[in-house]
Amino acid sequence: MNWFKKLVVKWVREDWEKAQNEAKAPNMIGGTVRESEAVDIEGLRFTMMAAHGGAILQTRKYDNRTDRNLYNTYLIPDGDDIAERVGHIVSMELLRN
Repeated sequence: MNWFKKLVVKWVREDWEKAQNEAKAPNMIGGTVRESEAVDIEGLRFTMMAAHGGAILQTRKYDNRTDRNLYNTYLIPDGDDIAERVGHIVSMELLRN
């Protein structure tokens, strides 16, 4: 019976140590840090979407003072150089701050 107690104590100790190691490790999913726990760096995020008659560019910036996300949406018509327009829009958004 004593061997059984030792076996149970060993299992509990291994599980305890495993839980302690997981608590110390960064919270990872698939090799990347979860977005909610990523380092909060102020920056500009943008999304490009295709649309009839052109493309849509939506920018998002987080404002710490008001605790809000600020969105701006731009339409890039067909025929315009998308790379050039995106460059202008991103430059303009970065200069706003």
